[in-house]
Amino acid sequence: MIGGLLGFLPILGFWMIPLGVAILSLDYPPLKNRIERKLKAVARIHRAKRNKPKSDRI
Repeated sequence: MIGGLLGFLPILGFWMIPLGVAILSLDYPPLKNRIERKLKAVARIHRAKRNKPKSDRI
């Protein structure tokens, strides 16, 4: 329980889980496909936001 309560601390490494999953996906094809789809979706959203006229931005 104490480890779970302190999990927000950088030294315990919970913040590295997404990076670990991305690296693991290099060796595990089903996970690789999911990660690639998610990254493409994020890139598409980022591209759409970047191409908006400045007057539409919040």
